Amino acid sequence: MAYIGYSRSEHTQAKQLSFRKMIDLHMQITLNIVRKHSGWAKQSYRYFDLNAGPGIDPITGELGSPLIALEKANAIWKDDYEMDFFEIDPISYFKLRRAILSPNVRVFNCNNELVDNFLPDGVDKTQYGLVYADPSAAPRLAIEPMGAICDRFPKVDAMFNIAATSIKRANSTKPPEEILRLDDMRARINKKHWIIRKPISQFQWTILLGTNWLNYPDWEKNDFVSIHSDLGKEWLAICNLSERERQRAIQPTLF
Repeated sequence: MAYIGYSRSEHTQAKQLSFRKMIDLHMQITLNIVRKHSGWAKQSYRYFDLNAGPGIDPITGELGSPLIALEKANAIWKDDYEMDFFEIDPISYFKLRRAILSPNVRVFNCNNELVDNFLPDGVDKTQYGLVYADPSAAPRLAIEPMGAICDRFPKVDAMFNIAATSIKRANSTKPPEEILRLDDMRARINKKHWIIRKPISQFQWTILLGTNWLNYPDWEKNDFVSIHSDLGKEWLAICNLSERERQRAIQPTLF
């Protein structure tokens, strides 16, 4: 039985499958990078989950993003990783704590906006890894904490896994000065290059991945392309704007 604080939909399973493929690929690529640059790059993987959840789906028993990431880290990085999981709901937090056995993982029962309180002082330019946000509702988008982590760890990449439709629906009730688009989220995170996953279903589930490595590959076999490509621009426009807004952009109102 589900409980208050945990959110799932008919697309949760597909979303987690997509995340599993993505985190596996990211860890493998990152491992190759740090091994190649062993003279200066920290030989470990740093991972942050800003919307961790209970770790195990209470309905299906399937693993959620924190335990998927932990499983992959143990297989790929052995003991060379460090993970921080943030979960505001107390029930989900305690469920996640019980599921975590690794001494390399810290679990925090707090709003992810407090993440800066748990980060080390200074800037670490040698640490590679990923900060992941999978908010269950548009108002809880983790832009500021993700930006804080990326500022502190410039080589830690940023990943959003979100339903663009929910953002646009929330925007429809806001005054213009409060509207926050997917592209605004990307612009607020200090990353030079972004790739986007093809939006799926009527909820337009998509993944945005930002990095400072300009030669980051476009993972086209997994339906990812650069946002600067023709297809990437099309997908970003679909996620950014409602159908009416896209039509107005193509054919402006004459009167």
